[in-house]
Amino acid sequence: MNRRIENTSSQNDPGDDTLKRYRYQCTYAALLSIGIIKESTIINKVYCEHHEDVLIKLSNGKFSGIQIKTRNLNLGAFDANDEAIVKSTKRFIELDIQFPNQFQSFVLATNVGFLKKENAKGLDFILTQLKENKAISNGNIKKWIKKFATQLGTTEAIVKSVLKKINLKSDIGSIETIDVTLLRELGELKQLDDATYAELKSITDKLILHHINASSLKYRDPLHEHFVLNTNPEKEEAKEKITGKSIDEGIVLGIIDEVLTDKVKIHLKDNMPTDLSSTKKLEIKLDAGGVSYDNLELLKDNKSSMEFKLASWIHKYSEKTARERYNQIKTIVQTECQNAHDTNITGDEDMTKPTNGTKMLIQIRKELKDRYKSDKTSFFDCIPEHLYGMAAILTEECKIWWSEKFKID
Repeated sequence: MNRRIENTSSQNDPGDDTLKRYRYQCTYAALLSIGIIKESTIINKVYCEHHEDVLIKLSNGKFSGIQIKTRNLNLGAFDANDEAIVKSTKRFIELDIQFPNQFQSFVLATNVGFLKKENAKGLDFILTQLKENKAISNGNIKKWIKKFATQLGTTEAIVKSVLKKINLKSDIGSIETIDVTLLRELGELKQLDDATYAELKSITDKLILHHINASSLKYRDPLHEHFVLNTNPEKEEAKEKITGKSIDEGIVLGIIDEVLTDKVKIHLKDNMPTDLSSTKKLEIKLDAGGVSYDNLELLKDNKSSMEFKLASWIHKYSEKTARERYNQIKTIVQTECQNAHDTNITGDEDMTKPTNGTKMLIQIRKELKDRYKSDKTSFFDCIPEHLYGMAAILTEECKIWWSEKFKID
C-alpha cells in the first residue's frame, strides 16, 4: 500500500530543527525581557541579535553578553573544547577588547548543561578556578588559555580577565518546555497576579513572536526609504535597525496590556448579561422623566464605569463569580430604584410633571450612598458612582423607569 506524503511524518527535517532552536533562543530572550519589569530588576533593556544572541543593558549602564547554545540531548553536555563553546568564548574576548570596560559579564546558556569534571574539559571547573584566583596547574588548561591569546592576538591576562566574567546557565528548560518556563515566570509577576491561564498563554505567545520579529529585523520604520534622502543614510539606517532589535519596559508592558485589554473587550461583547454599549433607551426614558442633560451625561459616565468594573471582575475572577457579584449589586440597586419610583412616580398626583424623574434620581443617589456607607462589603470593590451606573444599566434593560411606563420602539 502506497503511503501519501501529506499523511506521513518526516524522519529527517533539519529545517524544522533549526526553527525550533531559533525559537528557543528568542524565548530565552523573552524570559530575560520580562526581568525588565520586575521590582528588583537590574535589567534596563534587552537587544536581540545585536553583537550577541542577546545583549542586556544593565541599570548601571554596563552590559551582559549572552550566547545560547543548543543541541540534541543524546549528545550530552558541552565541554570546554566543543567547537560551539570555543567559538562563543572567542566572541566574548573579542567584544571585551573591542568595547573595553563596558561588559560586566558574559553568559553561556544551554539546554544540555556543561560537563562536570575537574579537568581541561570541565568548563565550570576552569571558570571557577580562575574566579577564585587559584593557580592553574593543569597543563591542558594552560594550553587552552594560551590558544585563545595566540589566535586573537592578545595577552593571557586579558583572556583570563574575560573568562572570569563568564557565567554558565543550564537551567532554562528544554527546547520543548521553555515556553512553559516563560509562562510560569509571567505568572509570578506582580502585574499578573490575577491573570488567567489563557491570558498568560496569550502573553507568552505574543512575547515570543515579538522577540522573533526583533531578532529578524521584522520591525522597521515604515518610512525607512527616507534614509536615502538623509545626509548620513548609513548612520540613520543603523540607528533604526538597533531600535528594532531592542526591547524596553514600554514594549513588555504594552504586550501585557494589549492582551488584558483585548480580554476585557471580548467579555464586554460576549459575556455580559446585557447590551452594555447602548444608551438609547436610557436617554429616552430619562428625558421622559425630565432628568436634565447634565444628569443624563453623568449617568452615562457612571454606566461606563460600572461596565468596566463588570469586565474587570470577569478578567480577575471567573465568569461565575463576576455574575454572582453582578446579581447581588443589581438586586440592591433595583430595590432602591423601585422604591424611589414608587415614591416619586407611581400614584403621585403630579406624576405628569417631568421634574419627578429628577426627584427620583436624587432619592436614588441618597439611598445608595447611605447603604454604601453602612455596608461597603455588600458592594465588593465598587464605589457609589458604580452603583449609579448600575441604575443606568437597569434603565437600559427596561427594569427601571423614570416616568410612567410607555412603549419604546
